[in-house]
Amino acid sequence: MALPPCVMRDPRPFPDGSTQHYCRHPQYPYRLRLLALHPDHCHICPLRQETGSPPPATPMPPPVPDRAAYTPGRPRPDLQAIELTLPPAEQESQTRPRPVFEPDGAIRYPVRDNDWEPPRDINGYVRDPDNPWRFLPLWLPCGLRLPQGFIRATCGCIGLNMRCNQPQAPTFGQQVPSTTCKTCQHRSQ
Repeated sequence: MALPPCVMRDPRPFPDGSTQHYCRHPQYPYRLRLLALHPDHCHICPLRQETGSPPPATPMPPPVPDRAAYTPGRPRPDLQAIELTLPPAEQESQTRPRPVFEPDGAIRYPVRDNDWEPPRDINGYVRDPDNPWRFLPLWLPCGLRLPQGFIRATCGCIGLNMRCNQPQAPTFGQQVPSTTCKTCQHRSQ
């Protein structure tokens, strides 16, 4: 059975001379799956486009720290404590310099001349859109959260685990993401 015309279908030829088709529509539930396994989907697809250009892909916007989590210049001692949990400087690898923990909770890596790639993402932080070497916190203030920073042996970047230390919270003693802390009813200021 021949497939109806569609600008969102991608033919892929194989060495044996056969051709398989994949749908690349961003809203199609079987996106980038082989249409030979679902031949009827192309005939009944409400997203099929016979003419025109494909719709532009809409990238997901990165999370933005809200004013409660990050305000430039406002001291955040709960996040500055992360620096105290890192191993001593003499035990670190020389792959990447130790980051600078700013008083407002942001983390900034110093840039060296031989650095060609920004550091890896940090749990609970979002990369500054103006500076890929700086990270802004998504964590809301909580005096009972226990930070545990560590240095990755492979790249020298820091990693971060946060544990809930609020006895009334259902996540007490567990590792928590920043999204859980945002909705916590027992978070202490």
